[in-house]
Amino acid sequence: MRQDWTGEFGEERASIDGRVAFASAFLVLGCALIIMLDRIGVPERLVAVLGPLVALVSLAVLGALLHSMRISRFYAAGRRVPAIYAGFAATTLIAAFAASCLTALPAGVSLLDFAIGLAAGAVIAGFAVRPFARKSGAFSIADLIAGRFPGTILRIAIAVLVAILAFALAHAGVEVAVRALNLWSGFARPLAAAVVGIVLVFMVAPGGFAGAIWGAIAAGAIFVSAFALPLIVLALGGNPLPFPGIGDQALWDRAVAQLSGWNLLGVEPSGFNLWIVVALAVGLSVLVPVVAPAFGAPDRRSARRAGVVSILWLGLFGAIIIITIAASSVALVQDTLGQKPDRLSPALYAASKNGAFAICGTERQIPIAVRDACMKRPGFKDVLREGDVAPRRDFLILNFPLIAGLGSAFSGLVAAALAGLGLALAAVGFQAGATALGHDAFHRVRDVEALTSRRLAITRLILITAIIGSTAAATTTEVDPRAAIGAALVLSVAVIAPLIALALWARATALDALIVLVLGLAGTQGALILIGNTLTAAHLAGASLIGGAGAFAAGIAASLVRRGDREVGRLFVRSMLHGKAEMPNLDRGA
Repeated sequence: MRQDWTGEFGEERASIDGRVAFASAFLVLGCALIIMLDRIGVPERLVAVLGPLVALVSLAVLGALLHSMRISRFYAAGRRVPAIYAGFAATTLIAAFAASCLTALPAGVSLLDFAIGLAAGAVIAGFAVRPFARKSGAFSIADLIAGRFPGTILRIAIAVLVAILAFALAHAGVEVAVRALNLWSGFARPLAAAVVGIVLVFMVAPGGFAGAIWGAIAAGAIFVSAFALPLIVLALGGNPLPFPGIGDQALWDRAVAQLSGWNLLGVEPSGFNLWIVVALAVGLSVLVPVVAPAFGAPDRRSARRAGVVSILWLGLFGAIIIITIAASSVALVQDTLGQKPDRLSPALYAASKNGAFAICGTERQIPIAVRDACMKRPGFKDVLREGDVAPRRDFLILNFPLIAGLGSAFSGLVAAALAGLGLALAAVGFQAGATALGHDAFHRVRDVEALTSRRLAITRLILITAIIGSTAAATTTEVDPRAAIGAALVLSVAVIAPLIALALWARATALDALIVLVLGLAGTQGALILIGNTLTAAHLAGASLIGGAGAFAAGIAASLVRRGDREVGRLFVRSMLHGKAEMPNLDRGA
């Protein structure tokens, strides 16, 4: 049934569009003001900090304005997130996932593996998993699985597992945001972590899922603005962009050749790895933040339309990043080759100090030290040559405004975009983890008749405690966000994916699902032992796929050899596959 946006729903849709228009106007005016301040001579240090601060304050204010004491709004944004916005939020969260690999992909993962796995996972999530999750009427993945397989032990176990996954992903998002503020805006790490924690509390504690999902949408808008505006400014100034078809083909060919020389195209000697691609696609499709936008969609059809929107936006996001990298490589070559090593832009020396850009094999901020290192290289004759400069991929993405001479204002917006992606991932992760513990484990098991105020207070307490703990740890301890996300992907492939698949097997019961959960964890560990002790990306991918497939097969086999009441499973599967109406959420207030 097509969603009816007339009457009360029409007024709510108009309210949503009005908030989006207001936020867009605020963002445009804020960007314009920062750019104007940069042009009139305000100190670069202040201008570089203003971009992230404006973005972070906007996200915090948006979350505070969405305060609600209604169950359906706090846990599912009132089921009123239109498809065009839900799809955009899903793309933003996938981009946040990709941002964790900005510095470098995990060892053994090529750029081709990553791109194909990312695209395949987005397609599976958009057209299969998210519509399925929305039609179930659940508030979360844990709620979906526990609703299909009623049983206290399984409900608590899956809620704890989902909470662990969600908090791990949230901490990865916190690390991305803290690094962005620390490395690219100059915030001290403790200050950056404190700012991130305060913004997250205001983003999600007042409005719950509504604040998290609309915060993700706002973060996506900041991302598009930060990366598209520099390209638009250059194009309007008469500078051709390196991109085939719509840009300058010669510049594109030059950029590709240069990126190949720097070994930034991510081509591994082993080539395409099917294990990694399949594991990435399956894990991403059931990853907690990627599935989350479905729970706020009005209905199953809307969730499927959001999948189409998500794929289109993902293609646009990818094109923007590709053009940015190509344009950065061309501008960097023009600014460095043939120049003396002690006469470069100050921005290049600063990036070299951060380890993002090597000059003559050294990473130093002092021009004289760089010159001395260059003089020691064989055949060096006073000016830089090809092979004397070696940027990282994240340097080309994040420093394009400075390389192209657009000023600190645009550079600050790029830092704001990266911080916003981290905050979006963290907000959805913390909200999902708090929902799994406060709603799916505590309320559904022990406190079914609790007042709404008490229920939300418990979830908010868990939410704020998790945010404080994560950001406090980030002040002193730096972790690799890729490790947290990799662990979440492995557990998603080994346990979450087979449980969601088993939900569509009518004969399966809660005991069969519990078998899948236990064997998925044990089977993955056993496969790792058999494969080898080296924890490479390929080994982890293969072990998780073997563990998940074995657990699913064991669950099917267990359901076939036992007798029992299968009516709950048959009703669920019949309603999901053949029923036209959405399945109701039996939670009071939903």
